[in-house]
Order: sequence, then structure tokens, then C-alpha cells
Amino acid sequence: MDIGIININDLGVQVAVNDQLICNSPGYAVIDDDRIFLGDEGRSRCKILPKWTNNHFWNEINANKLLQTNSFVRNNADLVYLHIKQLWALIEKEVQALIIAVPGSFDEEKLGLLAGICEEHQIPLRSFVDSSVLEASFTETHENILHLELYLHSIALTKISKGRTTVRNDTKEISDYGFSKLVGNWANLISDQFIHNHRYDPFHNAQTEQDLFDKIPEWMSSFGEESIKTFGLKSSNGYQEVSISREALIKNCASIYQQIIETINVTITSGEKTSLLLSSRLKGLPGFKSALELLKEIEIVDLSNLSAITSIFELKEELAKEGGGIKYFDRVVSLKKTKRSSLPSHSQTPSHLLWKHRAFPIHTNFNIDADSMNGPYQSEDPVARLSISESNLNLEIFKPDFIQVNGLPATEDCLLSTGDHLTIRAEQMVLISEINNG
Repeated sequence: MDIGIININDLGVQVAVNDQLICNSPGYAVIDDDRIFLGDEGRSRCKILPKWTNNHFWNEINANKLLQTNSFVRNNADLVYLHIKQLWALIEKEVQALIIAVPGSFDEEKLGLLAGICEEHQIPLRSFVDSSVLEASFTETHENILHLELYLHSIALTKISKGRTTVRNDTKEISDYGFSKLVGNWANLISDQFIHNHRYDPFHNAQTEQDLFDKIPEWMSSFGEESIKTFGLKSSNGYQEVSISREALIKNCASIYQQIIETINVTITSGEKTSLLLSSRLKGLPGFKSALELLKEIEIVDLSNLSAITSIFELKEELAKEGGGIKYFDRVVSLKKTKRSSLPSHSQTPSHLLWKHRAFPIHTNFNIDADSMNGPYQSEDPVARLSISESNLNLEIFKPDFIQVNGLPATEDCLLSTGDHLTIRAEQMVLISEINNG
């Protein structure tokens, strides 16, 4: 069965067929007379046609009457209706079911409205699932997890626990500090520099203001570690440039970064290692990751742009199951194992491979041969390597087709614990620790 996936984030609503991304449509709506522009078409006109612009409809899904209504819409739910209609039209002929990934802040009212909209469009919606839980499930983490996500008008910090299942515990929103606020701050900074250098204000013309806002996201993502970068705009006086320093951008965002770090500090469990999953939408923020690295007991993990979609595809048999109505998942099976929360002692670190009542010492490095019929012997052309570093036992994978860990395909390097099972072709072995009696 082919499934459709919609991953809701108003910064860019992802639409996919199975694990293939089809489009990324931001939550913008612009109305001009008898025309309505949604997604990228709306975003590219929001400064040129500012009379009727709405980019709050996803984070404020409700049936409350808008202050400005027209023949198209009376409330935010109407805009969500139109956006879903547009997105569903891209994939409806290719799929037999739809799964929607939602922010953890979506309550029963929002989910109910969204389910009703899908019903009106005759969309075969099977389930809603928390997007942060999906990404945590698909990532190798510690048992304690914080997931940080950026939206247009907020930043969300979700606390998650992971064992055999990955479970959402709590979601905190930092309101009014989303991407829209950041871009607005950067636009003001850049505009001030144009005024200072060229006596030219990009905000005095709707088209140059639109150009300014359109260029900022890509310009920011290409900034990297450069200390200074130029920003150019076409004006009535020709093409003009200004230089913007990385330091100025960081200073411009400092209060927002501080708010995020304070929220993380009061959320982490003291004395235990925590994985902080960083959304791909946060990667381009200047100096942000460096600020996070000052946090104690935090391991930062960068997420893929497609991790939620890939996780849904891996779990589709459960998430797309028919019967029992539309389901909501705030917990899913963990697709990737957990790391240890603290460094183990030598007695806990596996020291031998047990095969048919024989124990083979691992030592510092152990290159495992593909032919293990006579035991796990060393090889010059290994399928994997076991290595001990800082009391951790690491497994490096060279030939994933030959090896399984705890009954699952070993697709990437991982840490191993006492009691874990390795299968090399058909031969099974167990990791054990040598017991020292003083």
C-alpha cells in the first residue's frame, strides 16, 4: 500500500508519497480581489499585497471569526481547509491512505477540526502522530530526550522518554519567538545598514521589501562560519550591497537564544545525560549551536530534514492500519536503540563474545570475519569491528548485509552493552562481561 504523508510545520508543510518528498509548502495565504494565493505563492506576495495576508492559520486552527473576512474565508479553519485541499490534490491519485504528523501542541480541538476537514475532502486519513516522537524514534539517543523545533511563530521544546517505545512526556512552547520574528529582526538589521551606507530604505518600496524577505532564508543558510557576508538588492539606483557581520546577527538574536537556553535548563533531568535533537530548521541560525554546546549533560544531535517522513514510512503498517477510527499516536515503537546515559564501569563493559559456550576476548579491536561457523575469529576483510574506547564498546559496520544486532539489521555504527546479541550470517553470539572477584 502506498501512503501519503503530511508533516505539519507552518514554516514548510511537507508532503510525501511513501518516503519521497513531493513538496514543502509554507503556511501563507494572501488574498487579492477574487484570487487567493497559498503556500509559496502566498509567501512571495505577502509584502507586495499586504492588505489581506494570514500566516497564523496553522498555529491558530479554530472556527473563531476573523476580524477581516471575505468570500473565501471566515476563520482560520477555512484557510487550513483550502491548504489541505491544495496539498492533497498533489498526491491523491497515488496513495490509498494518509498519515498526518502534527506538533505536540495540537490539542483535541485542533485535531478534531483537522479530522473534519479531511472527512469533507473524502481523504482516507488513518492517524495523527506526534512529529517530535517520530524523529526521536528514528534517531539513536539517550533515554532522556529533548526535541527542539522551529515554527513560524513559536519554538517548541518537547520532553521525550525512550526505551522499547518512544513516548512524549511534555511540550513547552516559546511563543512569539518563531522564524517570522527572527527574519523580521534580520530584515531590520539589514535595512538599517542600507540606510547607513546608501541612504536607501528597502522598506519604502513593496517589491524591494519582498525581495529582502525572500532572500534572507537562503542567505542565512549559506552564511556558515564566515565572519562577514554581503547582502545585495536591486533598487532604483541599481544593484547595491551591504556587509553584515556574523557577530551583529548573533547579537540580534541573543535574547531569543537566551530564552531557549533558559527553557532547556529548567527542563533537563539533572545528573543524567540528555540527547537534544535539533530540527533541521534550526541549523542555519548563526551561533545558535555554539550557544547550546555550553549546556551541561547535553548531547546535540542534528536531525535530517526527512527524519519524520522516513520514520512514518518505517512504521506505516501500524500507523496506517484500518479500523477503529482515526488514531492519535504520542508514542511509537523505537526504531533506533538508546545510548547509555552515563559511562559504564569496566565490569559492565562487554569483554568477550560468547559463542556456543566459548568466550572470545575482544581486547582493544576485534575485526569479525564473515565466516563465523567456527567462531568469531579475526579477519583482514571484516564485516564489522568491535573496539573499546573510554569504557564503551563500539560496533563499526562494514558489510551491513551480513550482520544483525538484537535481531535487527545493523545499518549504522552503534554502542553495544552486555547482553546484546550479534548474528553473523546464521551464527549467533552474545556479549558478556568478565567478572572480577577482587
